[in-house]
Amino acid sequence: MHLINLDNLVLIGPGSEWLWTMVSGIVVAVTLVGLYFQLRMQRSQAAIEQLERVEQEYASERFARIGLEVLRAMRAGVAPADLPPRVFIPILNFWERVGSLARRGHLDLDLLWDGGTAFYCQSDWVRFAPAILKARADTQNPKIAEHFEWLAGVMEAKGRHLGVQLDDEAKQAARLGLAIAAHETDIRLEEELRAVIVRPMSTETITPDIGSTP
Repeated sequence: MHLINLDNLVLIGPGSEWLWTMVSGIVVAVTLVGLYFQLRMQRSQAAIEQLERVEQEYASERFARIGLEVLRAMRAGVAPADLPPRVFIPILNFWERVGSLARRGHLDLDLLWDGGTAFYCQSDWVRFAPAILKARADTQNPKIAEHFEWLAGVMEAKGRHLGVQLDDEAKQAARLGLAIAAHETDIRLEEELRAVIVRPMSTETITPDIGSTP
């Protein structure tokens, strides 16, 4: 019994169209697979670069100064709900933007978690939630910081699932002095880096003294 009949198989010339159709299909399939992996790599690279930009902005000197002002106000006895908006709005806007991007699928939530951004988001929500909730009530606008709140909630749920210690008001109060010192150190280092003067190499040509004895 013949499973495959090759008696009338035509590879070249009339009747061989089936072969070239099959070859074309294979080429198209291989091309599509290659494009898929290329697009996947490009998307992964773009996500990593975007995450790096997020982390760099949060670690910037500007944010360190904002954080320091917030912490000093709290050390001075300002209640969390009474923090002046001008102090925390830059951080609120930052997390609102990051949360909006993540919520729409433009930022990978797992990458945010793995990069450490999750802790800072959840911690900042604990710190600023009283002032945000008060602002919502005062303006009758429940949409204030909605993406920030969503992202903090997602990160908190992920942390609970993984058994990670989450931040809270008591922990923040206990490390207030250390946090202020850390921010002051970060700012001082940035200032010192800016103060470093790099001397350019001299372009003067040294002319030997012809009358001198070598």
